Order: sequence, then structure tokens, then C-alpha cells
Amino acid sequence: GKIGVWYSGITHDSGSCNPGSIPGTPTFFPATRNRMKITVDSLPADPVTTLRRLGYAFQRKEGVEMSFVRPLAQSGFPRFHCYAKVEGVGLVISFHLDQKKETYGDTTRHHGEYEDEGPLKEEAARIIASLGPSARITG
Repeated sequence: GKIGVWYSGITHDSGSCNPGSIPGTPTFFPATRNRMKITVDSLPADPVTTLRRLGYAFQRKEGVEMSFVRPLAQSGFPRFHCYAKVEGVGLVISFHLDQKKETYGDTTRHHGEYEDEGPLKEEAARIIASLGPSARITG
């Protein structure tokens, strides 16, 4: 059998973060390409305010998911890129690290890191520490 994760949100396989992906359509990611995912059981404020307080800028809303970025350099890259979705009174945050802007040409290529180590692990710890005991890594 396959080892990996099924993700039913906006995917990055088609290129530049979301073109061609359909929210709600499950996509399989092999274990080597997991996203870091945090579930927050109760929010201190609405999702946009909560993520802004964590340093993320709102980009857009697509269906039930909201896209946010947190640049790590003045140039805008690298940056953390997350999708947040309200579930009940909580929030599910799925994020990765974009090393550089996607490239265009005959094909579009997305330059993201999805391993749950290094900067992603540190960012998850920062988010969890800020949001308190109702936040935890769930994927």
C-alpha cells in the first residue's frame, strides 16, 4: 500500500500554488512530501486576525480555505505559505516553505519544501507556543 497523506484542500502539484486544483478533491502526497499541519481547537480571535498576529498576511479566500504568507526576507522569499480552514470553532492550518517564486515558461514549477524538519518544525513550534494548549501538530 501507499505511505503518505491524503489532502483534500488546495494542492500545489499543478504548479504555482493553486491553478488546476479543486478544493475538496482528495490528492495523495507520498510520505516524502508531507505538509506540516496544525489543528487549533479554539481560536483567540477570528482566523484572519489570529494569523495576522502570528505575522501572516492574508492573500485570498478560495472556497472554504484562506491563503496567507509570512515572508522571511524583504524580497518576499523565502516565505511560509499556509492555507487555513475553519472547522467547528477551531482552525486547521496547513503550511510549507516557499524557497523562491514559482517559475514560468512552458511549464510552471513550484519551489516549496514540505518536509517536517528545520524551518517548518521551528515555525510549527512558534505557532503552537503563540496559540497555546489548544494547538497541536496533526499531520
